[in-house]
Amino acid sequence: MSWWLWPTTADVGIRAFSSNPSMLIDELVHGMQNIVLSEEINLNVDDHIIGEIEWTHPLDRTMDRLIVRILEEVLYNSEVGNRWIISSKSMINEHSVHIVFSYIDSMSVYRDVEIKAVTRHSLEFRELSENETIESIDGLPEMIGPGWFSSVVFDL
Repeated sequence: MSWWLWPTTADVGIRAFSSNPSMLIDELVHGMQNIVLSEEINLNVDDHIIGEIEWTHPLDRTMDRLIVRILEEVLYNSEVGNRWIISSKSMINEHSVHIVFSYIDSMSVYRDVEIKAVTRHSLEFRELSENETIESIDGLPEMIGPGWFSSVVFDL
């Protein structure tokens, strides 16, 4: 696992670490979707995959702002499009980010909580240089570069 639940004062967030920014996006998508799932349900998602969505967005903002847009798209698909994103495969080039989302029917997913919004509170998405450290917080592991780090807080 390369993402961890990060309890905050009023809401909940995740912190993630990966070797590159594309994989970090995928970790954040996976983490966000999994923090709301009911622990009582053990759904074998591979048996329920309905389809894939290809999504492209220009690199017209900073990566921290772009991750908010990506996670908002995942929320929109889950709530409005009835497509629960179970995995993503991201690719970043010099002009855009391209993501292929695999999804199942949202009605087959049981949630304990619901995310209302992706916030910009404590938002980070950045590269860590060699031996740069993100200190352990609230029981989360210390993260040491090189690599990519992100933290995102959600309004529940």
